[in-house]
Amino acid sequence: MKNVSLAHLTGSASTDLSTLELVGTESSALVEVGTHVAEIIEVDPNAQQADKAGRFDHKTRQVSVVYQVGNRKITQWFNLEGYLTYEESDEMLAFLELIGKSAPALKQIDTTSNAWLKMSTAEKMNIAFESVSSDAKDDSKKNYAVYRPTGNRVQSPKNTEAALGILARLCVHAELAQPGESFSGAMIPSLAGQSVGIEVQKNAYGQSRVVRTMKVEDVSEEL
Repeated sequence: MKNVSLAHLTGSASTDLSTLELVGTESSALVEVGTHVAEIIEVDPNAQQADKAGRFDHKTRQVSVVYQVGNRKITQWFNLEGYLTYEESDEMLAFLELIGKSAPALKQIDTTSNAWLKMSTAEKMNIAFESVSSDAKDDSKKNYAVYRPTGNRVQSPKNTEAALGILARLCVHAELAQPGESFSGAMIPSLAGQSVGIEVQKNAYGQSRVVRTMKVEDVSEEL
């Protein structure tokens, strides 16, 4: 292989600046901030993201999509699940009602039906769920409701529908589906090779992120 030598094995390869050859490169291979027409070059329908902070074992099921603009690339992850948040919502109340009607569930949280009936909503939430930040770096976002018996988040039908809607919009923008049309998730890998418009911005931590997608013809209107 080119440039491999015994000196590298022995640690005697020269690092003298006067002998080094450098090649000028861009500071980043990521797509620049702005609106672009991009080609989808890779789709992984089986991507997963573990919680780097170790707050729960459950991995988020995702679809990863790699966009290319010129010789630059950027990846966007689409969640396939949304999760229950720790707040007194209609969905939370529905879960609490289910727990109260289930003897096994009440046993898992070490309480009884009679005791459960006497609790306030806040008390029920506290005994059944732990409030865990949805962003280990940002306390301003809503917290996940982590079910104490499992130590994992609870899938929310409402938030899952919203998450899938973001992925569905990409399919519409890539002209694989029409607005209002039902289609199978089996077509998601067909996104590879399609062109779409993307908007890239920096997040609060200075990281480049795709914040939205659009149809190709809409990109010129944005510029």
